[in-house]
Amino acid sequence: MEKTHLDRVSGNSRKHFRQPKADKADKADALLDKGFRLHQANKLDEARRIYQRILSMDPLHFDALHLSGVIAYEKKEIDLAWQLITKAIEIRSDQASAHINLGNVLLEKNEIEEAIKSYERAIQLAPNFAVAHNN
Repeated sequence: MEKTHLDRVSGNSRKHFRQPKADKADKADALLDKGFRLHQANKLDEARRIYQRILSMDPLHFDALHLSGVIAYEKKEIDLAWQLITKAIEIRSDQASAHINLGNVLLEKNEIEEAIKSYERAIQLAPNFAVAHNN
C-alpha cells in the first residue's frame, strides 16, 4: 500500500466556492485543525468522527471529504476511499495531494492506467511536489 499524503487546504481558499457564515467556517476550521492533528497522530477513529462533524455542517467541505477518504484508504476501505476522494476532487480539482491519494486508491483497486493518470495530474498541478514524482 502506497504512503498517503496528508495535506489540507486553508480555510480561506473555500471562499471561492461558497460564502458560509463566518462563525460556521471558523468552527469548521477549528475542528479541522483538531482532526488533522489526531490524524497525524494516527488516531484515525477520533479524526474520522471530527471530519464527519465538519461534513454534517458542510457536506462539500473539501478537506473533510479528502481526509476522510485518506482514513478510509488507511483502514483498507478502498471503495469508500474512492468515493470520498473522488467527491473531494469534484469540489477542488486543483489539489495535487488529492490526486496522489486517488492514485494510491486506484492502485489498490488494480486500476493501473487510471492511477497513472491521477499521478500525472498531480504532477501537472504541482511539478515541484516531490511526493507526486515518487508514486
